[in-house]
Amino acid sequence: YKATVRDDQDIPTKIHHATWEGVTFFIGTRGKGTVTVAFDKVKKVVLVGAAGADKSDFQITLRSGDVVTVTFSNDAKLQGVTSYGTFRILVKNIKEINFE
Repeated sequence: YKATVRDDQDIPTKIHHATWEGVTFFIGTRGKGTVTVAFDKVKKVVLVGAAGADKSDFQITLRSGDVVTVTFSNDAKLQGVTSYGTFRILVKNIKEINFE
């Protein structure tokens, strides 16, 4: 999967072979439940705010146009490969992810 990640300093990084904790779907919580959202369904992921000391809320826009809010642990990692090497970023530093 290819994506552009914008960090909390507004620096965009283009990556390919994107993974979330080593898998190709987001894992988070919605209310009291755990949800997974496959990368192939996702268009955009945007930070909407803190959900406590160690969690952040993100709005996921699906390719279908549906929008769902999911809470991620701040220490989860998005990883990928750039044209110049590997890339890894913690959730707490992500502002936006746009999938191609």
